[in-house]
Amino acid sequence: MTDRFRITLGQLNPVVGDIPGNAEQAYKLWQQGKNAGADLVALPEMFITGYNAQDLVSKPAFHIAAIDALRTLAERCADGPALAIGGPWVDGASLYNAYFILRQGNIVSTILKHHLPNETVFDEVRIFDAGPLGGPYSVGNTRIGSPICEDAWHEDVAETLAETGAEFLLVPNGSPYYRDKFDRRMNHMVARVVETVIAEGATTINIPDTVGYAIPELYGEFIRKLREMVPNSDKAIWSVHCHNDLGMAVANSLAGVK
Repeated sequence: MTDRFRITLGQLNPVVGDIPGNAEQAYKLWQQGKNAGADLVALPEMFITGYNAQDLVSKPAFHIAAIDALRTLAERCADGPALAIGGPWVDGASLYNAYFILRQGNIVSTILKHHLPNETVFDEVRIFDAGPLGGPYSVGNTRIGSPICEDAWHEDVAETLAETGAEFLLVPNGSPYYRDKFDRRMNHMVARVVETVIAEGATTINIPDTVGYAIPELYGEFIRKLREMVPNSDKAIWSVHCHNDLGMAVANSLAGVK
């Protein structure tokens, strides 16, 4: 991995069904990333079609148009940073929720979603086929793993990516707004990082005080939840790196964590 790798993230609002409009949004963001010196410009899950497209994405005319738009976008974004963008992919009779890496005028990598949600507003099991566990993709000499949304909530995808050489994880998420979900997401993402480094043989887990909570008494509960989520958590020593005068209060709050 290089000493410097710059990513431009696009937290934009695609319109469901507006493939040309979404492609234009992606291109404008890519131009901004290029001007900023980005190595990679990244957009969310299923951006080219909008998410959640439901039965619309199952229509052949629609998903073929989406894939054609991605190929055209790759040509437009040939001279500059790589572009990561979500969309549908078809292989034979199978339809996938996919994440594409566009570079030098082509689609150079395709990541297929492995875990499909089937709850509340999500019914991807009905619409998509599950892709296999896969490895990282390369942008220059940097290897990146991209669990697609739900994939990041399960340890097997991150573990496979770490074992096959991913240097960091970039997770595209297309979920609709969900009030008060930040803490749950933070817990899951930290758990993915921690369990992969434990699998690699780490003996000490040091959580910075910028992760979790600003109230010292809650650090203990934060780490307790993480330890419950992470396999083999008892094989490592857990600590929190604290700043200023938070140190003693946080240390006291951790004293009861077994």
